[in-house]
Amino acid sequence: MPRLSVFLPNYNHGRHIGRAIEAIASQSRPPDELVIVDDGSTDNSVSVIWQYAERYSWIRLVTNSNNRGVLKVLDECLPLLRGDYVFFASADDRILPGFFEAGLAAAARQPNAGMVFGQIVAETDREEALYTIKVRAWDTDVCAEPERFRRECLEAEPAGQSLVGSTLFRRQALAEVGGFRVELGSWCDSFAWRAVGLRYGVCYLPFPCMAWTIHAGSISHAASRRPRHMFDIVRRGTALMHSPEFRDDFPPEHVRRWQRGYYLIIIEHYVLSYLPQTWLTRMSRNRFFRYLRTTVVSVFS
Repeated sequence: MPRLSVFLPNYNHGRHIGRAIEAIASQSRPPDELVIVDDGSTDNSVSVIWQYAERYSWIRLVTNSNNRGVLKVLDECLPLLRGDYVFFASADDRILPGFFEAGLAAAARQPNAGMVFGQIVAETDREEALYTIKVRAWDTDVCAEPERFRRECLEAEPAGQSLVGSTLFRRQALAEVGGFRVELGSWCDSFAWRAVGLRYGVCYLPFPCMAWTIHAGSISHAASRRPRHMFDIVRRGTALMHSPEFRDDFPPEHVRRWQRGYYLIIIEHYVLSYLPQTWLTRMSRNRFFRYLRTTVVSVFS
């Protein structure tokens, strides 16, 4: 069975970090190492982490004296990890039972695939399930070559969808696409997820593997209020896909389709973040967003 490294960045998540570590430690197949980088927390995070490090010998804590930001921490993480596969956990989310065992078994069967991923359950702070993010075309275990991954997953689902939170990356494949590129901001992990899948193919687990907690402090929520920043990320991502390094992995029409779809998502999320629920009726709201889609499509057609 391949070796697994889990990387967990933390900044002032003392309230949630214990739950995240417990979910990792209680896996039927625990990781070979859990590397936690505390990025200059000012709460009780470090003391909570040390309690678990004393119980589990495979937990390694790295502390930063100052807060450097999650993107910088991610940019420097790969040299810290020794496993054949790596999983990037979040302090305020949790993985679900059986994920590591099933994921590593799939990786052992298909060692050339770049990553293994499964479904994600979005939930509230109270662990109330809201909806499930999945690949709708796949209802069984799937090992897909790059073209099938592009056609049945990336192009069949919304442009902003990413299952990176439930992904085991083959470490060498992730390193070969440049890891997480900080110039892409909050989209750096999603780009790596797409690049690895389009270069090496994927394995898919048809069940929930991770619970994603949606709250107002999340990076994705903050990004919805900064459309210009997100437009800039789309431009950078588009340029990277067209670059000599990646143009064989990202066909031009696929890039154009993604760019158009992502611009639309940015606009819709921005409008929804400020739109009072009582301002429009359901019918007029749907008509309004149909107009937005038509406008965006016409601009990029």
